[in-house]
Amino acid sequence: MVKEFELALTAEDYVELNRFYMKKHPVGKKREFRWRVIVPLITALLFFFVCGANWLLTGDTQLLLVEIAVFLLWTLCHQLLRTPVNLFFLKRRIKIRMKREPLFSEPVTCLFEEERFSLITKGEKDVCSYNVIVLVGQSEKALYLFKTENTALILPVRCFSSKQEMADFAAFIEEKRSGLRKEEAEQ
Repeated sequence: MVKEFELALTAEDYVELNRFYMKKHPVGKKREFRWRVIVPLITALLFFFVCGANWLLTGDTQLLLVEIAVFLLWTLCHQLLRTPVNLFFLKRRIKIRMKREPLFSEPVTCLFEEERFSLITKGEKDVCSYNVIVLVGQSEKALYLFKTENTALILPVRCFSSKQEMADFAAFIEEKRSGLRKEEAEQ
């Protein structure tokens, strides 16, 4: 199977990659979980230390109840707004970077052959074996070929004629990845 794609990625494609990473990538999910658990735990420890000391010194129960309400409100806001706020600022950073660095947004030709794939830009050609792909991720908006845990080749859904073609291509990549890994293990 030889497949060629002309990619001109948008800021939204990069935002979607990060959304996928935060919600579905194993490493991203771990990091997100840590932020959703560790920040409230640290806040709770600080809260109990400060508010507990304040209550012991003053004995003011109403103030303690207000402080508890503020802590719970802050925790709720943190849990609900973390992802949307992160994605908003990420989108801003990506747009600024795309204006500053044209290489970040220039068109790329991706050529997938039986034994390897190539990424071709104006002045550069990067040829890779399929065993460099550590994870194949698929969302409603794109197919992601992760070369490292933080670096992915984005193939937006608009590159494919149908969802089935995208699924077939993902299966092809998985087959090539697993085939090369089996060959390496046998040697």
